[in-house]
Amino acid sequence: ALRLSEAKFSGIVSLSADAIVSIDDRQRITLFNEGAEKIFGYSREEVLGRPLDILIPARYREAHRRYVEEFAAGTEDARRAGRKLVGLRKSGEEFPAEGCISRLEVGSTRILTASVRDVTEQQQRESEKELLAEVGGVLVADLDDCSILSRIAEVAVRSFADVCVVDVVEDSGEVGRLTVACRDPSLAWA
Repeated sequence: ALRLSEAKFSGIVSLSADAIVSIDDRQRITLFNEGAEKIFGYSREEVLGRPLDILIPARYREAHRRYVEEFAAGTEDARRAGRKLVGLRKSGEEFPAEGCISRLEVGSTRILTASVRDVTEQQQRESEKELLAEVGGVLVADLDDCSILSRIAEVAVRSFADVCVVDVVEDSGEVGRLTVACRDPSLAWA
């Protein structure tokens, strides 16, 4: 029965697309599933026994350590999914994530396990929807074509671009600069 239970646990953890990471009392990694390998870019062998800090951007490490310590010392057995996090891949790339954490005490051993989901694509889709909704609002506004293009340039730099240049081709075939929008106003001269 114990072997069957361990096999079920192992199969569930290994097949999860989410990162499942367990740590000990010193916040050293003791379990790192295939989902964690894919999300963070490390192999299991590279992280086992290493501090959890390697998966967290430096500016968040101290606050995250305190959060984990407070959770470990508290009375809750789990904190539900939805906590916003920033993860750090092996490549140095940061990514948005959501996670939950649980605590299991077996005898005198405490195991903390986090489930982390990369939400990069989800956030990109939400940003795209917001952008399309905002641009759609500009397009249906009662404005002349030049004003519409200028407003869309402003939306672009507010949403995703550093600089947006709009040139128009006149009926005569000449190209003229209609507008320039810059995220950083000091670059407007460009």
